[in-house]
Amino acid sequence: MSLRVLIVDDEELIRTGIARLVEQADAAFQVIGTCSSAKEAIICLEMQEVDLIITDIRMPEMDGLELLVEARRLRPNIFSMVISGYDEFEYARSALKLGVSDYILKPIDRKQFREQLLNMIVVVTTHRKKQFLQQDLDNKSQKEVDFQVGNFLNSILYASRLPHVKEWQGLLNPLYQYRLIAASIDRIHSTYSYSQRDYELFEYVMNGIIREICNAET
Repeated sequence: MSLRVLIVDDEELIRTGIARLVEQADAAFQVIGTCSSAKEAIICLEMQEVDLIITDIRMPEMDGLELLVEARRLRPNIFSMVISGYDEFEYARSALKLGVSDYILKPIDRKQFREQLLNMIVVVTTHRKKQFLQQDLDNKSQKEVDFQVGNFLNSILYASRLPHVKEWQGLLNPLYQYRLIAASIDRIHSTYSYSQRDYELFEYVMNGIIREICNAET
């Protein structure tokens, strides 16, 4: 696993120092850029995937808190660490409200900073695992819904009556439009004998063609 890190500070020595500490902390960290201003950082965020942004709070033109708001808009899943001095409590409190993952005090304690970075690996890894599990669950749920809808629509073809509203309520989304297309493959008797596998392949191709036609009309 790798964590792409963007470092933002208007002081060059601090930027390069933090970048060096981040790279030394663990091989998982990849510093993809260092920026001297929030505006420069926004351009980087627009152009590159960033997992973690480490930014100073006090910067000219646009401060770190404003940057974090914009970073969240551009990269909703981004994690952040802010750097601040002891006399900036109000800034710190505002940063916590913005969901900042960790807070780094100046002057930076190397040992403590490394521990904070290693903790970020655990936080990001846990978040990614939860996202993967949720996405997998959503995919399985959607496949099950699609299967149920397919069976329901297919049953309408052979029903002697229209289904009651209670039969499709909760299954079909009233905001969607559904199309029911009846198609079958003739089993032609010819000199060539088609296998069951051949007919399954024909059905697969036919479904693909129907899907393309429907998608082209939406």
